[in-house]
Amino acid sequence: MKPAARRWALVLGVGLLVVVLGGGRWLALETAERAWATTIPGGSAYVAERDFARLVSGLLLLTAVTWATANLLFVYRSIGSMQLSRRLGDLEIVEAVPQQFLLAGTIGCGLVGGFLLTLGTGDWWMYAALSSRAPLFGVADPVLNRDLGFYVARLPWTERLRAFAVLAVSATTAVVALLYVGIGWLRFRRWLPYANAHARAHLGLLLGLLAITLVWGALLDPAETVAGLHGTLTQRALDLRLPAAPIVAAFGVAAAGASLVWGLRERPLLVVSAWGALCAAELIGFTVIPGPLPPPGSHEALAPL
Repeated sequence: MKPAARRWALVLGVGLLVVVLGGGRWLALETAERAWATTIPGGSAYVAERDFARLVSGLLLLTAVTWATANLLFVYRSIGSMQLSRRLGDLEIVEAVPQQFLLAGTIGCGLVGGFLLTLGTGDWWMYAALSSRAPLFGVADPVLNRDLGFYVARLPWTERLRAFAVLAVSATTAVVALLYVGIGWLRFRRWLPYANAHARAHLGLLLGLLAITLVWGALLDPAETVAGLHGTLTQRALDLRLPAAPIVAAFGVAAAGASLVWGLRERPLLVVSAWGALCAAELIGFTVIPGPLPPPGSHEALAPL
């Protein structure tokens, strides 16, 4: 057997041993805990809740890992080879990094990135469970005419999904852009981005998705305002933030379209102008014009809905 094949066989054997030992321990603990749950009242509900929590956490982790790894693999495809130099005495030796090592590093970074994206989501299953069985109170708010059950159950889960999407897309866009800058496929001249077709298509799609997540946030903003997530609910907040939401959403759609156009054709001024307008609309519509909201208990606050 060749040394390389022997090395891979050793790595595979160690990996299988870890899986067998870890999986066996988990299976033993799981069997014991399920057997214990059958001996107490309400044990089946406990097991069902725990299984649902694992399902939600697993889906979030799988989504994050798939998303991060797929984007890094797309960058990996654009790299023909990577070379590292080292010195041996007075000689400088340039060696090519084996493709299998580069691929393994890409997948490993994707796994780590996906794990980092899901940090802090351990209790999200409770919001998902509540949203899946949203109560109906039969009482609608006087502003958006939504049942109060939407604010209690559906809005918290939707807002967390939106925040997760914004974090995943924005972080991936930043990392991918830095990688393309590092390999020389993305450069800036007079603050305008120029890239080759591969990098431009990738970044254009990511920027388009990022704009869509911002549109999602703008469309949720009226409900968040009514729910008091942006501060104490006042008539001034309703008069200013609610009309601004569709305007910001329109700028977001325009930025998404401009990003996709830039991904297909070299239109750097278009994408920079569209994103500048979107950022200005977000800042003016949701921060500058509404201004600071009054503290809780202020005389300006409206009565609870």
